[in-house]
This record gives sequence, structure tokens and C-alpha cells, in this order.
Amino acid sequence: MKKTTLWILAIVLGIGVVRSQEKQNDATWEETVSFFNKYKNYMKIWQCYLQGSDALKAEIADVKYLKCLGDRKVYMRSDTLFVTYKDRAFISFEEIEGRTIIRIPLKRLKAVDVSDKNPNVLVFHVENYSGIYNLYDAEGTVLIMEEVPHYPLYVPDNEMLSRFLKAGVHLAYLAKQERGERDPEDKF
Repeated sequence: MKKTTLWILAIVLGIGVVRSQEKQNDATWEETVSFFNKYKNYMKIWQCYLQGSDALKAEIADVKYLKCLGDRKVYMRSDTLFVTYKDRAFISFEEIEGRTIIRIPLKRLKAVDVSDKNPNVLVFHVENYSGIYNLYDAEGTVLIMEEVPHYPLYVPDNEMLSRFLKAGVHLAYLAKQERGERDPEDKF
């Protein structure tokens, strides 16, 4: 009888330890954002990678031509993914030098996945077209302001792409939890 009681006690304690370790291994929101910022140099700006190709023209309707000039930055704050770069764009028969700023609100992140068309492109999907694409001229006037449903980043390193994908999926999961959403595939 004592042996049975000891076995039951050992099993109950063992299950408790395993569950507490699982919870401890999940990264927090801050740790995940910190990971993206630590390795941000591996992420490249998709528009700058395309450099005026037809694919870019199809993505941003009003822009006929875009050339990235420099000062390219990809970084995260606690609630927003920022992409900024200086550029030269041809809009409505006028060439303009300015700055593009893209803001993706991380609290509205629905999913992060790899593009069907390019296996090295990580795509951040947000709900209700809540990402914002702004093109400013040199004086800071907004020339184009579009809401976007997703934003792609080019990650040429396959190992880092895999790590960013895993972190992005986790961030989307945390965002859904914070919004109080349940996964429709959950059975319980």
C-alpha cells in the first residue's frame, strides 16, 4: 500500500514539474521583441530588394517607380514594427525624393508566415488593414498614405528566416491572447 501511495505521489509531482517547465520555456512579449531587435540586421526591406520591379508596382498602386537610396532601418518597439528608408519615387508624373515609413501594429498581428512566391520572404499579417504605409517628401508632407493588410521582409539567411518565423508565430499567438481571441482549431 505504501509503495502504491509513493508511486502516485511521484507521478503527481512529476507532472507538476513538467507543466511548470513548459510555462517557463515560453518567451514573453518583451523577450520576443528583443530577439527581433537583436538580429534585425538579418531582415532586409522587401521594396528595396525589388528596386522598382513590376511586383512592387503592383503592390503600391500610386507609385510608378521606387528606388531605395539608403538609411534603411527595420526595428520593433514594444507595440510596432517599423520599416523606414530614404527613397526616390515617381508619382503622378513627378519624381520625388523623400522617406517611406511603414508601421505594423504588433497588437493587431494575426499571423506570420513565409511567402508562397518567395521562400525567403517573411510576411507579417495584421487584422483589418491596420498596417500603415506612408511616403513623405523631403519637407515631411505625406504624399501617400495607404493601409496595408500585411508587410513582407526579405531574410536571405535560411537559418535566421526559420528563427524569425518561429518568433513571429509566437508573437502573433501572444497578440491573439491579449485580444482575447481563441484559435478556431482549438477543440476545448
